[in-house]
Amino acid sequence: SSGINAEYGEGSEQVSKDEAYFAKFLTSERLLTLQILDSNFRRHILVQILTLFQYLTGDIKFKPNKLVLSEPRKFWIRDTTNNIYSILTETPPDGAAFVKHIKSVLKYENKWSR
Repeated sequence: SSGINAEYGEGSEQVSKDEAYFAKFLTSERLLTLQILDSNFRRHILVQILTLFQYLTGDIKFKPNKLVLSEPRKFWIRDTTNNIYSILTETPPDGAAFVKHIKSVLKYENKWSR
C-alpha cells in the first residue's frame, strides 16, 4: 500500500477501503425520494433536524430571548423527536447503537451550550 491505512472504523467493526461507501447527494427535488432511501442520507437529515429541535427547545445561552415556542409547538417537537428516534433505530446498520451515540452527543452538546 502507499502508506495509507486501508482500514476504517474501530474494533471489530473495521471496514476495508474497498467496502467503504460515501454517497454523493444530488440537489434535484425529483431525486429526494431516492435519496431518502439511502440510510446515510436519511441519518444525516434526521440528525440535523434533532439538532435544530434541541436548539429550539433548549435553554441555549446564545438563543434570543424572544424565541419562545408555544405549548402546541413544543408538544409537536417532542412527538416528532420520538418519531425520528424510532426511524433512526430502525435504520440499518446498527440503528439502536447509532441512536445511543446521537443521544450522547446531543446531551453533551446541550450541556456545552448552557
